[in-house]
Amino acid sequence: MTPKNQAERLFFEEQKTVPQIADALGKDPKTIRAWLRAHEGYAAEKQRRKLESQEKRKAYQARWARQKTGRLGTPDEEKFILANQHRIDVAVLSREMYGFS
Repeated sequence: MTPKNQAERLFFEEQKTVPQIADALGKDPKTIRAWLRAHEGYAAEKQRRKLESQEKRKAYQARWARQKTGRLGTPDEEKFILANQHRIDVAVLSREMYGFS
């Protein structure tokens, strides 16, 4: 198997990045990119990976925001939890201030 075929297999089948392929084959990343650009499916695969990366980043940012802002779950879950906590707080304050139960 030629190094070019190996590079294509690593990129398309094993989902390796260009720097990983260059290290594995002992070639310059520019050479690997040139070989891959000549392949008809390279542009589509590159776009697919870009979209996948964007989706992963969005998911990570959402998880990070929930952790940092103390969000409890989905907006509906959070709304339910906050409404219940509000009812409890009103009952406690009413009991303390007016003696209501």
